[in-house]
Amino acid sequence: GPICESTDQLGEAALPDLARGDIVAIGIAGAYGSSMASTYNGRPRAPEVAWDGEHVRLLRRRGSAASLP
Repeated sequence: GPICESTDQLGEAALPDLARGDIVAIGIAGAYGSSMASTYNGRPRAPEVAWDGEHVRLLRRRGSAASLP
């Protein structure tokens, strides 16, 4: 990814070609979820949603560059 951490890997998965603006869901993200989220290396926080198998609910909006300390 773009944050200079070559050892971070969530797993391997075959994905279709993606374009800017596409949405990718990563379930069971552990330390990459809200409990350990940070703005390390100048990266705004990702949005976070909950899905109960039928409905999607926004838990936290996407961070912006203006929201960085």
